[in-house]
Amino acid sequence: MPGFGSGFGFGAGAAHRRRHMSVVAPTPTPTPTPTPTAIPEEADLALWFRPEDLALGDGEAVASWTDGVAGVAMAQVAEANRPTFRADAVGGLPGLRFDQTHWLDLGRPGALMDALARYNSATGVTLFFVLDVGENPAGLGNFRTFWSPSSVNDGERSYIASSAFCGPRAQQRYKPSAGFRVIVMRRSTVYSNQPTQGNFFDNMGGTAHGGASPHPTNNYLLGAAGTGTAAHGFVGHIMDMGVYNKALTNAQVTRLVKYFHDKYGQPYPWVSLPCLHVFDGDSQTSGVGATADGNRALVQQAWPNLLMDARSVPYDGWCNLAIGSRTSAQMTAAVAGQYAGWAEELGIPIILHAFEYYNLVQADATQMKAYLAAVKAADPGIIIACGSSIDNGDPPGDVHHDGRVAFNAALATSPHHDVFVPLHEEASVGAEDACPLKPGPYGDYFTDGVHCTNAGYAAIAAFWASYHNQAVGLL
Repeated sequence: MPGFGSGFGFGAGAAHRRRHMSVVAPTPTPTPTPTPTAIPEEADLALWFRPEDLALGDGEAVASWTDGVAGVAMAQVAEANRPTFRADAVGGLPGLRFDQTHWLDLGRPGALMDALARYNSATGVTLFFVLDVGENPAGLGNFRTFWSPSSVNDGERSYIASSAFCGPRAQQRYKPSAGFRVIVMRRSTVYSNQPTQGNFFDNMGGTAHGGASPHPTNNYLLGAAGTGTAAHGFVGHIMDMGVYNKALTNAQVTRLVKYFHDKYGQPYPWVSLPCLHVFDGDSQTSGVGATADGNRALVQQAWPNLLMDARSVPYDGWCNLAIGSRTSAQMTAAVAGQYAGWAEELGIPIILHAFEYYNLVQADATQMKAYLAAVKAADPGIIIACGSSIDNGDPPGDVHHDGRVAFNAALATSPHHDVFVPLHEEASVGAEDACPLKPGPYGDYFTDGVHCTNAGYAAIAAFWASYHNQAVGLL
């Protein structure tokens, strides 16, 4: 008769089996390795200078640097003005160190000039620069120029980045910009109707100023303006520099920024943010009419800047796409390139703040409604806070005056905004007759019967604040 344990596993046989059974530990689930972002639209690169292509040792001077697309070289004949190769500039990868009087002369190669010549076409052009921006040396000013035609101050064509300023030389922003930055300058007629204004992205924080037109005579310099004087020279590392023969979309710009952050082992600038705030419109949103106030450049007085500052939104958490003289029809034409796939590429939602009335007056708001519908079609998840209009100085009988009441009422009925901002109810700049009639004088809130003063833009920012909160509440 079999023993008691033979049927239930408690006998000696079972114990023997237990002693010889191997205990298999659960196989841990491997942590997936993130796939590095691929550089976008590589086939459309006209130039790409990469520091890893330099066969130099740490600390050696860089006499020349050749790009890997067109075989074009930039050079410095003067030994004292040569940047230094650093084998471990950022993330264990190399870069070139520039210290105030160092620069490389790219000249006017055909690949660059052909790309820049597209600036005023629908095809457009895109430039990118990967920087590790240093602190400003004491007493040497803030205008650290990293790209410029060979003239000391070339306005929109000269780009600066320092621990105090960043942007085109003529419209720089007063903001800390030290550390790792990916700067992207895009210009085409799709995104801007102004030849001297494109989109200047700084780690996805952006402003609608900056030019990319080819200078008629001057060479282009990397690391300085003019002759590389200390008053304007860049301080920090430059890793990569390149040019596309096309205007990248916002989603592609984001992919480019991600690519270089992945390459150099840096976290995405927006990684801890709940959303990206985007502003779109015309000169009333880009800040035309504002004046510099101390260290705050005039573009810093635009109402989006003031609103984001008041809400403690960091610069990498918002960008301003508004362009002077932009119409709602032109805004609509750019929607696909601006908004399709952008939030998906970022990995965070977008809140869009927008208004435009003056440049395309339609009492039934047809085109502004079409813009809102197009944004929602490009990405239904974008949260839209849409403003009505502010007052203007045109007299009764002029379309800008007579069409506004009907426009405001018609726009309010659009099903495509999530938050309607009744700017026409704001007392200082929005209410009927808030703006004195042309030719003025215009008082404290308007400069010319269309654009606001600093106080006027501050009034818009204060009025928009509660509607901003409503939009954030929809996340």
